[in-house]
Amino acid sequence: MKIAITGGTGMIGQALTKRLLNEGHQIVILTRSPKEAEGAVSYVEWLKDTAAPEHKLNDVDAFIHLAGASINEGRWTEERKRVILESRIDSTKELVRIVQALDSKPNVVLSASAVGIYGQDRHQTFTEETALPRRPTSSATSVSLGKSLLNRLLKAVSVSFIRESGSSSVRKAVPIH
Repeated sequence: MKIAITGGTGMIGQALTKRLLNEGHQIVILTRSPKEAEGAVSYVEWLKDTAAPEHKLNDVDAFIHLAGASINEGRWTEERKRVILESRIDSTKELVRIVQALDSKPNVVLSASAVGIYGQDRHQTFTEETALPRRPTSSATSVSLGKSLLNRLLKAVSVSFIRESGSSSVRKAVPIH
């Protein structure tokens, strides 16, 4: 499959790209800073006034939308929360515009807006207010733990691609098996 990924340069996007490449897929990363293609990965500019990515995406089978401001940069002030929310709204609106402009529509559009980590305890309910476990003191340990968590996440999460069904303005997603 030829798969376009927004947010493909982020932590989850990079790991997902690697995994999809290992499975033999061709990847198109939508980015504000495009560069030369690298093997089966090409880069297309988007989210800039001069960008017209729809002209380079007509043969894409699937879109995976991961773009948005990082939720892990700085304190969540009112301004930071606004930036996080607007980045997701603006990028989603642009993705919808692109898909609508395509002559050949993708079979699949998958969207994810954030990844959270909660504790493990069968007797406690975890929320955003629950205290996190103490962070590692070494940045090398943090990187190692981050990669370990990411690998566990990629192994544990099974993604079911979906397609639209129905002809009305309200469509439901049905699993593709």
